Amino acid sequence: MFDAFLSHSHKEKAFIEEIADKLEAHGISVWLDKRQIIPGDSFIDSIEKGMSLCHTCLIFYGKNTPNGWFKNEIESALIRIAYDKTFRVIPVLLPRANETNVNNFVKALHWVKFTKKNDDEAFFTLLKGIRRESPGKYISRDSLSILKNIIPVKPSDSIIQSSLYPSVTLNQDEIDILDKIGTKVIYKKGQTIIAPGTETSQILFV
Repeated sequence: MFDAFLSHSHKEKAFIEEIADKLEAHGISVWLDKRQIIPGDSFIDSIEKGMSLCHTCLIFYGKNTPNGWFKNEIESALIRIAYDKTFRVIPVLLPRANETNVNNFVKALHWVKFTKKNDDEAFFTLLKGIRRESPGKYISRDSLSILKNIIPVKPSDSIIQSSLYPSVTLNQDEIDILDKIGTKVIYKKGQTIIAPGTETSQILFV
């Protein structure tokens, strides 16, 4: 089984391969015709089998009107979601995509829109969609630069011992960001030790 079937126009194949590489780097198994169809096999049979092996179909819309095999893949995906409630279709608009090319049935689905080639926020949203998770608030790479202030702490270290570590200053936005990405934080606020959550963290801010 595969996590995602990548449906696209051959004119967008270079960009799609880059997205496929990034998805695989994040643990998503993808079905991409160029990588999965064995030379000599029936293209039609391979596409049908490939989609049947996937939990989700990503439909990538570029500036050109879908036609040929790409159009057939879209139709097959829409037919499947009509009877298979576990199957998902995620429309993805690429940079310079013409929204008028999007099928009316597909327009009813929440889509992901890339505004540029390296659109980290769009990729993050796409990744969450494949995992069937709510995107929540996007945390940019710039925001994550505050992680340079992280001080690793051994589980055996006590809060008293933590006073020996260098001091860094965190504002509330930085604290909120760390909380959003699941980092439990222990930090000083004045003379008070504040430890959000119920478990002692191995990441310490002082």
